Amino acid sequence: PAFRGPSPPASPAMSPVSSCGNLQGAGSVGSNLSGLGSPLPTRRSTSQVFSAVSSGVSLAWPKLAAMFILYTQTFLAFPAVCMKWAAPSGLVAQETYGLIVVSAFQVCDLCGRLLCTRPKLRGLRIKLAHKIGASLLLRSIIPVLCFLCWRLPNQPVLSSVAAQLAIVGLHGFSQGVLTNYIFAWSSAGVAAASRDVIGRAVPLCLCTGIVAGSA
Repeated sequence: PAFRGPSPPASPAMSPVSSCGNLQGAGSVGSNLSGLGSPLPTRRSTSQVFSAVSSGVSLAWPKLAAMFILYTQTFLAFPAVCMKWAAPSGLVAQETYGLIVVSAFQVCDLCGRLLCTRPKLRGLRIKLAHKIGASLLLRSIIPVLCFLCWRLPNQPVLSSVAAQLAIVGLHGFSQGVLTNYIFAWSSAGVAAASRDVIGRAVPLCLCTGIVAGSA
């Protein structure tokens, strides 16, 4: 006769208690799956968004106005007016002199921004930013000087290369410093709920000031 190995053990019979537990587990899985079909939380309504924006703007309107005024001042005179300054006769061409003036502004603007990143000035810039109105008032003299350099090409002082580069350099340096001051001021002492609104509104006012000054 053929050899037969040991027969496999019989599977134990499932008790009524365990079968009820399995049914209950299947029911819980079904309830979890049914919960996946529940609707997602709705977004904030238009009135809630408008309320958050108006609250943020009401808190930060001096900072927004300062950024708008700063870049309106800058682009009233730069680069359109500064590019019209008469080049020194016999030294460089008019196009080359305009490039030198623009480069001087950009280098001084960068120096002003880098100066404000020094650790010793990080705390000071927030204190000085609260006096931004006086700084902007003093800076309003620079666009006037830029216009005088254009309209008075025969004036001995304003027509000199040294005076014109000093004026445009101060114009760029003050923009770099005050831009950093306003950005630091806009985020100081502001609740987290309003930072998102203010963080979007400040660059918007910057771009609006560019458009207003260039118009």
